[in-house]
Amino acid sequence: DYSPRNSWSPGEVYDTLVVGAGLTGLTVAVLLQERGQRVLLAEAGGVAYGTSGATTAHLNRYLDADYALIEKDF
Repeated sequence: DYSPRNSWSPGEVYDTLVVGAGLTGLTVAVLLQERGQRVLLAEAGGVAYGTSGATTAHLNRYLDADYALIEKDF
C-alpha cells in the first residue's frame, strides 16, 4: 500500500532511494514497492512538476503540447 509522507526517518533502513518523482521515478518506485522493496522517493519540487508535468506526448497525439493547450480544446 502507498502511504505518502512528508518526512523520512534517518533511523529507518531503505532498500532503494529513487531521486525524482516524475513519470519515470514514480513508476520505478511503485514497481520496486510491488516487489517488496522499502523505497524512499525524494523530490525537490512537486510530483510530476518538471518535464512530466509539462508534456503529455506519451498520453495523446499532441506531441509536446502542455496541459493548458490541451485543456482549451475541450
